[in-house]
Amino acid sequence: MEGYSNFLKSFRHAFRGFWYMFRRERNFRIEVIIGVIVLAAAFLLKMKDWEIAAIIFAIFSILILESINTLVERLVNIFKPRIHPYAKMLKDVTASIVLIGSLGAFLIGLVIFWSYVFG
Repeated sequence: MEGYSNFLKSFRHAFRGFWYMFRRERNFRIEVIIGVIVLAAAFLLKMKDWEIAAIIFAIFSILILESINTLVERLVNIFKPRIHPYAKMLKDVTASIVLIGSLGAFLIGLVIFWSYVFG
């Protein structure tokens, strides 16, 4: 029974982290909302299973990248009084990773939705 209890605690910690991100990170909140809208549109348009799977993968990839970006920002901010010259660069690079991922997700969505909207 103890293993089950630890398993539930792990989920509680994970949901607490998700809720922290959702409440405090505007970009994460926007990405979740856009993801829900895009996924709803995919189901309303009765897309193929593989297309919905690709969209889900893209949405979750962006949420993961945004979470990593927040993690790096928080870690760098811990050392703010003794900030290293690379600190700003680290934050900029992780932000660019989210941007690159978002562009990729947008292109995946564009390719998949194109034939349903314009075809």
